[in-house]
Amino acid sequence: IRTDTPAIFETVLGWLNIAFERYSSSTAIQFEQDNITYAQLDKLSNRIANCLIRNGIKKGDRVGISLDRSIEMIACIIGILKIGAAYVPLDPNYPVDRLKIMQEDAQLSLLIIHGKFLDRFGTNSDQIINWDKITNEVDQYSDSFSSVSISGEDVAYVIFTSGSTGRPNGIAMPHRALANLIEWQLGRTYFKEQARVLQYSSISFDVSFQEIATTLASGGRLFIVRDENRRDPRILLDVIDQFKIERLFIPFVALRSLIEVAITADRIPISLKEVITAGEQLRVDSGMRDFFIQLPDAILENQYGPSET
Repeated sequence: IRTDTPAIFETVLGWLNIAFERYSSSTAIQFEQDNITYAQLDKLSNRIANCLIRNGIKKGDRVGISLDRSIEMIACIIGILKIGAAYVPLDPNYPVDRLKIMQEDAQLSLLIIHGKFLDRFGTNSDQIINWDKITNEVDQYSDSFSSVSISGEDVAYVIFTSGSTGRPNGIAMPHRALANLIEWQLGRTYFKEQARVLQYSSISFDVSFQEIATTLASGGRLFIVRDENRRDPRILLDVIDQFKIERLFIPFVALRSLIEVAITADRIPISLKEVITAGEQLRVDSGMRDFFIQLPDAILENQYGPSET
């Protein structure tokens, strides 16, 4: 960890706030035909932050998120960070018992969900915000927000491991470590600012933080793909081509499937400039070599999970 980094860069918000100002009129996130600029994202996350405070959330609290992939999902993450709380992703596809353990271990103060997931999380209405019902309410809150003093040691997120030991373990990540990750990623010699990046990972996996934070901190455009579409390599290839995706974070198994489809269909996604894989052992075979030979300007980088690191 660098000791000469100005304090403003010791938190995730330090990086994001500069981007909100610098790239205010640029598109920050696109989800199919919907998009939002940096200025609009800043204001929406401010309204969410004010809503959370109105619901009793304060600095240091843990707020669960179980939302469909959407622009609002990203705005909620930022809104939670703005009040100095930590976000805790909860995948509604997990078994109910696992979700219960995660909620208890994280000591959630509040849970933001889409209504269709209510049956997965019990009936304690005091601890649940149904996003479907409060959308109009959120719109009534102020666009401005009085910043909370956040240090590099404050927790930004709690993400749970796969539970290979028999019980999922929550990893509490402080802002300083994540800000350091952003600085490292942006400092890579081949890193392109204002790139077009696919938001592929579930927010229950820590790589999603890299996708979101490094894209927004550098003025990029984050493209969100529906959950069912990201799992189909044929549709995923269509999305990469259609939106001219330049940076892709993707696990090895999914990358291999994407490569197989691209080579079979003779459709090499020439927009790709940076492919980052992590979370699984990378195995380079002839198909992968053939794929990247046809992308001479692209970089393939094998990284590891930020939480483990």
